[in-house]
Amino acid sequence: MNGGMERYRKLFLEESLRHLEAAEEVLGRDDPGPQDLEAVFREIHSLKGMAGSMGFAAMAELAHRLEDLLDAWRVRGTAPSPEERELALRACDRLAEMRDDIAAGGAGDVAWDDLAGHLGRAAAPEGGQGADGLRVRIRLAPDCGSPAARAYLILLRFREADPAVVSDPPEAEILQGGPLEALDLVVHGLDRADVEALYETLTEVAGLEFPDPAGEEEPPPPPEPGPVEPAPAPAGGAAAPRTEAPPPDPSGGEGPRVRLPETVQVPVGILDSFVDLLGELTIARSHIENSARRLGSEVLLEEVDRLGRIVRGFHSKVMELRMLPFGLVVGGLRRLVRDQAGRLGKSVTLEVRGEEIGLDKSILSRISDPLVHLVRNALDHGIEPPEVRERVGKPVQARLRIEAERVRNRVEVRVCDDGKGIDVEAVRRRAVELGLVSDADSRSLSPAEIFGFLFRPGFSTREEVSELSGRGVGLDVVKAQVDAMGGTVELTSSPGEGTQVRMSLPLSVAIVPVLLVEVGGRVLALPTASIHRTVEASPRDVRRTPDGHVLLTEKGQVPIAALGKIVGFPCRTRFERMPLVLTASQAGTVALAVDAFLGEQDLFIKPLKGPLRALRGVGGYSVLGDGRLVFLLDPPSLLPA
Repeated sequence: MNGGMERYRKLFLEESLRHLEAAEEVLGRDDPGPQDLEAVFREIHSLKGMAGSMGFAAMAELAHRLEDLLDAWRVRGTAPSPEERELALRACDRLAEMRDDIAAGGAGDVAWDDLAGHLGRAAAPEGGQGADGLRVRIRLAPDCGSPAARAYLILLRFREADPAVVSDPPEAEILQGGPLEALDLVVHGLDRADVEALYETLTEVAGLEFPDPAGEEEPPPPPEPGPVEPAPAPAGGAAAPRTEAPPPDPSGGEGPRVRLPETVQVPVGILDSFVDLLGELTIARSHIENSARRLGSEVLLEEVDRLGRIVRGFHSKVMELRMLPFGLVVGGLRRLVRDQAGRLGKSVTLEVRGEEIGLDKSILSRISDPLVHLVRNALDHGIEPPEVRERVGKPVQARLRIEAERVRNRVEVRVCDDGKGIDVEAVRRRAVELGLVSDADSRSLSPAEIFGFLFRPGFSTREEVSELSGRGVGLDVVKAQVDAMGGTVELTSSPGEGTQVRMSLPLSVAIVPVLLVEVGGRVLALPTASIHRTVEASPRDVRRTPDGHVLLTEKGQVPIAALGKIVGFPCRTRFERMPLVLTASQAGTVALAVDAFLGEQDLFIKPLKGPLRALRGVGGYSVLGDGRLVFLLDPPSLLPA
């Protein structure tokens, strides 16, 4: 198992234990109220979703059955009987066994046949309607490209008409994929005419049947709740099935087994306090280093250097505590894509890359909403209906891709689709209609500038309003939220090929290795991750051109830009040897001219607040050991394209 999946498994084990303990605590009360039962329902619902996404089919299906029972209590509006609560607790115990099996390296395949019948009867509406529903069999077309996905869409379609529909195979098993020829359903409150009308709306199906329940062998009734005597071992010494008797009590009958968590949950506020204290420790180390240099004490400087290594190690561990896998954000998007694509009659597969990449929680918690907006826009605006894609020679199943990547000291998140792309001319005309630009001026704009109108509040090219979009909200929200994080958002599109939205997000609060430079008597910081190299150029290394000065290197000419002029500080104009920092810009490599190099340091970078967040090209600030304030520059966003 790779490191990323192992991290997910550990997180699943921890969260599933928390959900089960919370559910068991409420179910163990003598008189749980409606709010308590609602809380238990949410716990089991979350457990079901987690188990399904991890591929633990048996656990997801049992949680689904228990969820049906809890939902029946909610609908009924009366407190469950002691027998019903005991049944729910037995289901929780079996879920805990499944979790323990997963923790031991298994897949949670613990049998629960002895509970299935009881859960089904207890969850059925009064009057036995759940057991006497109409049986339906829908055969899938032999040439169906994705039978499991098609079966799931059919189940969702029937669930809209009948929330109590039961499927065979169950939902969790369908979501695992694999071959499938037919889907069996039991519906309630729908007659044959209703089912036939619903069947006419389906695609990639080959037949509808109504099996006669009298002609099918009924399964033997499950045993009644209560203690079960161990069954004798069959001939040959084979052990009895696991479900014939409860597992032995590891406590020796003295009490329930205690399951202690393997990790400790720490409030984010405490982690933020650690980061703040770490920053103060870094500043204090800089003060001590400056004092040691003034005193000329080599012994003290050696100890300061050792302290610096300890601080960097401490910083690494603290930041690890704040890291969460990017996959946590996109997990809910899988369900969103399935549901909304089915509602729109589109076939879409979601691909996620970089799920294992750890991101700071401050970033992770704020990109969820922009991602939801971008996915909704792609589903509604970008991706064509299947018949349109087939007509233009595209695969019927569209591809939606979400990627995360660490690029030096920034995080890039991209949402890409292979849909119809954006009609630049339609956007231009709409911008003119809304009075955002004159017709004459609009014709001189580049495609990138025209796409920029899409991020204006209230801008939409849709005439009709749908559930997903067309109300003039979406991309403007994305831009506002990314801007609030100090990031940038860019949109590129090719007609007929698709659209990509790229969000470039800044560093979170962290200790960053930087190069300190002097410009106009001020100290500025450049992240070492963005520096290619430093050069002290002689006059023969510099040449004047009509566009300005360039540095002659072994790989060609590199344009020189005065950093002081860019940030508005006075700067030197004459150098015997010109200090240059070669860094990346949107247009390629640039040599930044500074007054002097001051050395490298690890700085505790704090985010800008208030109006300062609008400063372009500034990634944060810090305080030097001598008390001077220093700004951290972000060259790619500071330099013009």
